[in-house]
Amino acid sequence: MGGSYSFEVTDSPTMPGHKSVVSTEISGVDAAKLLQGIEKYVRAGQTKHMASASCSVEDKAGGVLVSDKIQVPAIFGGGEHSIYNLYNFNAETSSVDIHFCPTEFMFKEFLDNKGLVATTSRIKVLSDPVRIEFWVDATEARASGPIMMRMLNEMLKFYSLPQTAKSDQKALGKDGKYSAVTDPIESGEVTPDNYFDKFREFLKEKSNVTELPDGTMVEERSGMFGDIGRAVSYAKHTINKEANHLYCYEYGDDENMQDLISVTHVQVHKEPAFVVEQWNEPVSQRLTDLKSRGEAQVKLIKDFVEGVLKFMEES
Repeated sequence: MGGSYSFEVTDSPTMPGHKSVVSTEISGVDAAKLLQGIEKYVRAGQTKHMASASCSVEDKAGGVLVSDKIQVPAIFGGGEHSIYNLYNFNAETSSVDIHFCPTEFMFKEFLDNKGLVATTSRIKVLSDPVRIEFWVDATEARASGPIMMRMLNEMLKFYSLPQTAKSDQKALGKDGKYSAVTDPIESGEVTPDNYFDKFREFLKEKSNVTELPDGTMVEERSGMFGDIGRAVSYAKHTINKEANHLYCYEYGDDENMQDLISVTHVQVHKEPAFVVEQWNEPVSQRLTDLKSRGEAQVKLIKDFVEGVLKFMEES
């Protein structure tokens, strides 16, 4: 089943003006059977994340919910962390929408308050000939969870300060928004006025940083701050001292830093107490349109489809 097929990033056959990952013909199965096979594969728990400690599958919120408990690497604090993928199957459009929430807090917001998911991956099973089309839409869902918290706490730990940052706290001065926020910081060494000077020292010590003449810091990361699953990622830090604000432009694994994925914000507050808050704002976009994201998405759907076809054969 399946025969010899391949995937490539090309013009979308269903959405002109956009790019998708599209397969060559998948032989030996019709479109309806392939869609059914995908659903059975998901319901059988075959999409379990490689780092999962456990995986559960249930009908929820009008779809099939796959919840994974991920073992967090020790460098990020250890323990377990839950991620959520909600699969919606539509036989009429021969499609699957996969809504991804990387934290329990975001998933509850999505369910209870019609909040945003981080990404929606879309699979279409095309007919005549049978092919797969795949793309990923990112949303501007604000992130305030464990990664933001750990990034703040790494800085506090470096200066031997209590690691008091907490995730998913009400944002300061922004109703309805959430951030990772520290408790009041009481230290003679680190102050509201020198926080970003200290952060610059910290970043140089903990990461591979190139400092440009205008003060911008270009960072090549090896996993310390967050792109779990990526060997290397790239970011660019700029500091607005008047506003006591840092902008960290995140480019994922795009070493040319052309395809902006998100912006991480760090705000230092002086009043009524010295606290720091941090959050991330993704760029709303079709990730498959970005040149730097194509190879990763080809691998993602290729592995998924290979798993589905093998499961269908064995079943």
